[in-house]
Amino acid sequence: MTVTRPPAGPGGEPKGPLRVDARGLLGSLSREFRQAASSALCERLAYWLSEVAPSGIVALFASLPSEPDNEALARCLVGRTAYPRLTPEGLDFVVARPDQLRRGAAGVLEPPEGPAVSPAVVLVPGLLFTLAGDRLGRGGGYYDRALAQRRCHTVACCFHAQLVQRLPTEAHDVRMDWVCTEALGPARTNEGR
Repeated sequence: MTVTRPPAGPGGEPKGPLRVDARGLLGSLSREFRQAASSALCERLAYWLSEVAPSGIVALFASLPSEPDNEALARCLVGRTAYPRLTPEGLDFVVARPDQLRRGAAGVLEPPEGPAVSPAVVLVPGLLFTLAGDRLGRGGGYYDRALAQRRCHTVACCFHAQLVQRLPTEAHDVRMDWVCTEALGPARTNEGR
């Protein structure tokens, strides 16, 4: 299944319908596919991280059922993982292990309160991505606001089926530096540091 909406026109394609299509796409992926693809994705990222950030903090995300599961990667990065935590000011990254995550106010797993850290690398979830680094998130803008203020490698972490040619973007959208799927990369984008 592919996302069939046309690319943004001169007036811009509304993001809402694209999100509906992307959720349908992700819902169509079998559990077996997600497990196999997640495993391959984590292998690619583990190797790449050993080269790019051999000792730095890596911000992961607590995977939703439709997202790549990065728990295998967390096991490779013992003591070096941080997770996003919603605060009244926005999104912070807090050092934590996967077993320390608890359901937060937004209904997603997040770390306990702790000091915010500046990760060397942030793995970013989303609904759709382009190889140019554009990202369609879930609509809250949390990652865009948090990443606009940080100097770190940003990695689109997704299934290959989530890659599209173009996405509508707005001025506040933060482009990813790298894209990684079970079949690609991490590949540097046009914005790559």
